[in-house]
Amino acid sequence: MSAAISPQAIIVMGVAGAGKTTVGQALAAALDWPFYDGDDFHPPANVAKMGAGVPLTDADRAPWLAALHALLAARLGAGQPLVLACSALKAAYRRQLAGELPGVALLYLQASPALIAQRLQHRPGHFMPAALAESQFAALEPPAGVLTLDAARPVAELVAQARARLDAIKPVFMLAEWDTRDLHQHAFDATYAWAWKDAARDIAEGKSDAGRMTSLMQRHLGSWPHDAYQMIYTENHDQNAWEGTPREFYGDTLDTFMTLQFVMDGIQLIHNGQEAGNEHRLAFFERDPIIWRASPQATLIRTLIHLKKANPALWNGAAGGPYEPVVTDNGKQIVSFARRKDGN
Repeated sequence: MSAAISPQAIIVMGVAGAGKTTVGQALAAALDWPFYDGDDFHPPANVAKMGAGVPLTDADRAPWLAALHALLAARLGAGQPLVLACSALKAAYRRQLAGELPGVALLYLQASPALIAQRLQHRPGHFMPAALAESQFAALEPPAGVLTLDAARPVAELVAQARARLDAIKPVFMLAEWDTRDLHQHAFDATYAWAWKDAARDIAEGKSDAGRMTSLMQRHLGSWPHDAYQMIYTENHDQNAWEGTPREFYGDTLDTFMTLQFVMDGIQLIHNGQEAGNEHRLAFFERDPIIWRASPQATLIRTLIHLKKANPALWNGAAGGPYEPVVTDNGKQIVSFARRKDGN
């Protein structure tokens, strides 16, 4: 396995109960990569055997490892990254998994038998019983020369350590699918601006006034690091599928909120189909082609992108200008502020 080039696949390995799924999901969310749990690829016979407290043999694991290798090869061949949680206990298993596939990195969660025994006792419903912990350690061949983390540490700390290692290979930009300031302290460059989305919708529906958006701006000024990026959007995949299209959300005010999205401090997310004026709730887990057509939304988006790129004051984080609130005599209807950067 080679991690000399920028990794496109990260295998989070360790014995059962080390936290592979929890850490793998957090790391995948931070990288905005898909996550796969190796446990989901076990054939039914393996699951039944483990559930009965019988350790798997190398022969039992062979078809499972072949399926995981096929997954890695297919995604890497298509240029699609992933995070995979897999025990990968023996060196031979790791060779079967990755072989000579380029861009695969290992992250080993090192855990003591006492920690694993404690965790497995409090993991009801999983097919791996606590009684098999001893067999896991018996089979374990700890890897050398890979990122090794203490499984007993908090998940946020483990993700931060993983991020530092990835940056040493090639700098990465990490987005957390959450809206919390403190996530920016160590690992994450960006978070979702869910509070912005909620405020914009409530204002559009007449449930709040412009003062709510001004309060968000002041919150950002008062307590968020200037270089903490928030991703601002009027539509994303979850919202489109489960809640409604931008036109359903904003009605005739959509263009106003899209413009506000581009001049406020943050990363602008444009959801697939917005430039075509898509007004259809797209299926979430099924193929649902977008009808591509000319739309005024495309012109607006191009104009706003040009406006932002041409004016450094509107750039993101510390590269752009901070908010300078402007007081008006109609704060319930007007969001007013200035942004300045190097004379712009």
